[in-house]
Amino acid sequence: MPVAAQPPERAPDQTSPVAASDLLAPTEARAAKAFAVLDRHCARCHDTGRLQRRLPAAGIANILDLDALASRSDLVRPGHPEGSPLYVSIVTRHMPYDVLQDLKPGAEPTRQEITDIRDWIEALPAASACAPPSRAHHDQRGLIEADLRRIDSDKAERRRYLSLAQVVLPCDGPDAQQTHRQAAAKLLNLLSRSQKPVRLEPVANDALLLGFDLADVGWSEADWSWLDSLAAGSLTLSGVPGTANGRVIGAGWLADKAMDQGVYVRLAGLPASLLDLDAAFRIAEDARGARQDYRVEDSDVTGTARTISRSLTPDRLPVWTAQDLAGDSLLETRVIFPLPNGLPGFALYNRDGAPRANVHASAVSPEVAQAGATSAGLGCLACHDGGLASFDTRSGPGSAAPGGWQVQRDNTAFQFAMRETGVPAQLFIDGVEPVVALAERYRRELGLEQAAAELGLSAGRLTEALLAIDGDLQPAARRLLQDLVTRDEFNALRTRIAAADAPPAATTLSPPTPPSDTTKLRLSLWTQKPRYAKGESVTLHASTSAPCRLTLISVDAGGDAVVIF
Repeated sequence: MPVAAQPPERAPDQTSPVAASDLLAPTEARAAKAFAVLDRHCARCHDTGRLQRRLPAAGIANILDLDALASRSDLVRPGHPEGSPLYVSIVTRHMPYDVLQDLKPGAEPTRQEITDIRDWIEALPAASACAPPSRAHHDQRGLIEADLRRIDSDKAERRRYLSLAQVVLPCDGPDAQQTHRQAAAKLLNLLSRSQKPVRLEPVANDALLLGFDLADVGWSEADWSWLDSLAAGSLTLSGVPGTANGRVIGAGWLADKAMDQGVYVRLAGLPASLLDLDAAFRIAEDARGARQDYRVEDSDVTGTARTISRSLTPDRLPVWTAQDLAGDSLLETRVIFPLPNGLPGFALYNRDGAPRANVHASAVSPEVAQAGATSAGLGCLACHDGGLASFDTRSGPGSAAPGGWQVQRDNTAFQFAMRETGVPAQLFIDGVEPVVALAERYRRELGLEQAAAELGLSAGRLTEALLAIDGDLQPAARRLLQDLVTRDEFNALRTRIAAADAPPAATTLSPPTPPSDTTKLRLSLWTQKPRYAKGESVTLHASTSAPCRLTLISVDAGGDAVVIF
């Protein structure tokens, strides 16, 4: 795709990320010191308003929003700095990554600055009481059955739902509900085959359950059944009496799956190969309509040369291709084109024109790899949230961008199509593009309260279910009672819980064993029991995602340390 020499400039908007310079540093002393440390050492890679790189790294783009940061249990545990991954990554000298890992010039945090982060986390209060859970958190079946009764039978047959219960929790508040509804609307429109915008309708005024008509998206029953089969074991609601398949899927799950090229192509109804795409747009290889070609010698994305072309179809639709080169050899082809509703569509093909699932991290620049922007499908939104990005055909100060006016004109058309959907063009969540944010929220590690809300259970009821789990999933169940589990582990647990609750005659899936992720070293510790009496021996369990040398050290309240393993 056309690549940006600099991040695309974003117009001011009430939903756009707030520049760090516009943020008021907290007035509370500990928070103000922590803000200063994060601004000095972390914001250049992890805050959209302060970035000194093309994309935010590791999915963290709002690190100067201390309230949002404190609410992320996968980064911060209020009152417990040693259990907070944010603090641990700094004190173990894994961050700032650019200085300590990439060995770029710069200062690492001082002892006092590390203490400032620790003091801020230690002083954070435990999560306060939140608003009551949405009905979508505990009674999606009731909401859907009531909704289907109010519409005629033909519409009821086509009625389907997206749920935000996986990604919006009671503590997130009404603003999060609104922005995530808009993100879900953008997601569905980016997957639509229809020329008209798709509108999502809150069900019974519940902000987290959104209804739509399959026909409005251009999907068939077979398309939904196929999608529903992929979601087996990941659904909050497996079905409604009288229907052939599930009626509802999680918006976060769908955003995550749409990063897969195969899922994206199937749902959006796109041609599978580059040859088929050319045929669909009636672009001949020897005469690509009105076509302009540009050569970029050093791509910001891959570091290699690339040829960028803009072709016009017989219907005067622009189709942009970027061919990445190694010498004179073609490596891959990226394409951006308009969908029937005018929104941008994306495709990635290998040198033979066959679809490609992703780009290996070694084939892109370190900044792109660290941002995780290597997937195809809607993963392209990480770099192309506004459609096309500007590109330079020459390097150095004052370099020209001959295709700039065409990029701007085509992006204007994409932005007009987005306005037609009712979604703000400059909508961001957690500092990133909203569909990407939906997927990232879904992928985050989750604890007991979030798991209970997603399952529609009370924390007490979920605790009972977890204590009843044995076998290969018992370690994950025990850790969820005390800590966080990965999304894959939770999906395996929810399948086991659903199987236990199913009627005896029901057919259920075999609970999967959560896959092992050997790409990231993960250490998990948990106790045999959630509570111990005074003087009772404590049994600790430990597991790692990959072989390692493990030492366990106990530090008491007085600061004395004892090696226990």
